[in-house]
Amino acid sequence: LGLIEFTKISTTEEVLEMFVWWRMYWVDERLSWGPEWGVDSIPLLTSQVWSPDIIMYEAKEIEDQGISQVIASPSGSAYIAIRRKIAVGCSM
Repeated sequence: LGLIEFTKISTTEEVLEMFVWWRMYWVDERLSWGPEWGVDSIPLLTSQVWSPDIIMYEAKEIEDQGISQVIASPSGSAYIAIRRKIAVGCSM
Protein backbone atom coordinates (compact mmCIF):
# COMPACT_ATOMS: atom_id res chain seq x y z
CA LEU A 1 0.00 0.00 0.00
CA GLY A 2 1.54 3.30 -1.06
CA LEU A 3 -0.01 6.48 0.28
CA ILE A 4 -0.56 9.22 -2.30
CA GLU A 5 -2.45 11.73 -0.15
CA PHE A 6 -5.01 12.14 2.62
CA THR A 7 -8.13 13.82 1.26
CA LYS A 8 -10.21 13.97 4.44
CA ILE A 9 -9.65 13.52 8.16
CA SER A 10 -12.88 13.97 10.12
CA THR A 11 -13.01 13.53 13.89
CA THR A 12 -16.80 14.08 13.97
CA GLU A 13 -17.52 11.45 11.29
CA GLU A 14 -14.60 9.29 12.50
CA VAL A 15 -13.44 8.71 8.94
CA LEU A 16 -10.15 8.97 7.10
CA GLU A 17 -10.17 9.25 3.28
CA MET A 18 -7.07 8.78 1.18
CA PHE A 19 -5.75 8.02 -2.29
CA VAL A 20 -3.36 5.06 -2.38
CA TRP A 21 -1.50 2.76 -4.77
CA TRP A 22 -2.79 -0.72 -3.91
CA ARG A 23 0.09 -2.99 -5.02
CA MET A 24 -0.07 -6.78 -5.24
CA TYR A 25 2.38 -9.46 -6.34
CA TRP A 26 1.56 -13.14 -6.84
CA VAL A 27 2.54 -16.18 -8.91
CA ASP A 28 0.16 -17.88 -11.33
CA GLU A 29 1.82 -20.67 -13.30
CA ARG A 30 -0.87 -20.34 -15.97
CA LEU A 31 0.70 -17.00 -16.92
CA SER A 32 4.20 -18.43 -17.47
CA TRP A 33 5.91 -18.93 -20.84
CA GLY A 34 9.29 -20.06 -22.15
CA PRO A 35 12.33 -17.90 -22.94
CA GLU A 36 12.01 -18.80 -26.63
CA TRP A 37 9.24 -16.22 -26.89
CA GLY A 38 11.77 -13.44 -26.36
CA VAL A 39 9.24 -11.41 -24.36
CA ASP A 40 10.08 -9.96 -20.91
CA SER A 41 6.53 -9.04 -19.84
CA ILE A 42 2.95 -8.96 -21.06
CA PRO A 43 0.33 -6.41 -19.91
CA LEU A 44 -3.14 -7.90 -19.39
CA LEU A 45 -6.46 -6.38 -18.36
CA THR A 46 -7.59 -7.35 -14.89
CA SER A 47 -10.73 -8.88 -16.43
CA GLN A 48 -8.53 -11.33 -18.40
CA VAL A 49 -6.73 -12.99 -15.47
CA TRP A 50 -7.28 -14.13 -11.91
CA SER A 51 -6.03 -11.71 -9.26
CA PRO A 52 -6.13 -11.85 -5.46
CA ASP A 53 -9.34 -10.61 -3.88
CA ILE A 54 -8.04 -8.64 -0.91
CA ILE A 55 -10.10 -6.16 1.06
CA MET A 56 -9.36 -3.67 3.80
CA TYR A 57 -11.30 -4.77 6.90
CA GLU A 58 -12.17 -1.31 8.22
CA ALA A 59 -12.94 0.19 4.78
CA LYS A 60 -16.26 1.98 4.47
CA GLU A 61 -15.76 2.69 0.76
CA ILE A 62 -13.24 1.62 -1.89
CA GLU A 63 -13.31 3.20 -5.34
CA ASP A 64 -10.87 2.25 -8.11
CA GLN A 65 -9.49 5.20 -10.06
CA GLY A 66 -9.00 4.32 -13.73
CA ILE A 67 -8.17 1.08 -15.52
CA SER A 68 -5.41 -1.15 -14.17
CA GLN A 69 -3.31 -3.77 -15.89
CA VAL A 70 -1.68 -6.92 -14.60
CA ILE A 71 1.94 -7.23 -15.73
CA ALA A 72 2.90 -10.90 -16.19
CA SER A 73 6.47 -12.20 -16.53
CA PRO A 74 7.84 -15.45 -18.01
CA SER A 75 8.13 -17.10 -14.56
CA GLY A 76 4.39 -16.64 -13.98
CA SER A 77 4.84 -13.83 -11.49
CA ALA A 78 2.26 -11.07 -11.75
CA TYR A 79 2.11 -7.49 -10.51
CA ILE A 80 -0.63 -4.89 -10.34
CA ALA A 81 -0.79 -1.34 -8.98
CA ILE A 82 -4.32 0.02 -8.63
CA ARG A 83 -4.96 3.67 -7.77
CA ARG A 84 -7.76 3.66 -5.21
CA LYS A 85 -9.73 6.09 -3.10
CA ILE A 86 -10.35 4.52 0.30
CA ALA A 87 -12.51 5.71 3.20
CA VAL A 88 -11.65 4.02 6.47
CA GLY A 89 -13.57 4.21 9.73
CA CYS A 90 -11.43 4.89 12.78
CA SER A 91 -12.14 5.94 16.35
CA MET A 92 -10.79 9.40 17.13
